[in-house]
Amino acid sequence: LVAQWGQFRIPLKVRVLDPNIKGHQNILVRELLTQFTPPVWCRRLNVAADAGFAAKATLQHLAALGYFYTFALPRTWKTAAGRHLRDIARHTNKRHYRRVASYKPDGRRRDYWTIREKIKLTALGDVTLLISKRRFNDPPRHIKFLVTNLPDTSTGTILSYYARRWAVEVMFKELK
Repeated sequence: LVAQWGQFRIPLKVRVLDPNIKGHQNILVRELLTQFTPPVWCRRLNVAADAGFAAKATLQHLAALGYFYTFALPRTWKTAAGRHLRDIARHTNKRHYRRVASYKPDGRRRDYWTIREKIKLTALGDVTLLISKRRFNDPPRHIKFLVTNLPDTSTGTILSYYARRWAVEVMFKELK
């Protein structure tokens, strides 16, 4: 569990995963988030994680705690209408994508091609789904699905929040 304020990354807790326990990373994340008490001065808490941590129980737990989240979703998830995300990626026409600028934590600009829509997912209810890819002509396998419960947030801001997740990977490299 890493907290990030601006350019600062602060490791709060570290746990060792047991590869023999199915879903152990999600169990540990829920435990860590339950034990975590945000500082009094913290106005908004946004949890960002990759698709490996996007278990339905984890996202429901975050919503119950009152935290906002920006997660990547696996392609196997279904909408409330019964469509798989992989089918949405495969059958969406390129002309629906719009170019959006986002900014990395170090301030550098990165453009993505995105589709943003309010959608209802089976386990989460009404959320904002962001379909993004780095280049206009990328094939469907390079498309990333981001889901967030942040209210009234721009597409570029959602992409920037998700880019902050990379700080955890940098922290692992520094700790090693």
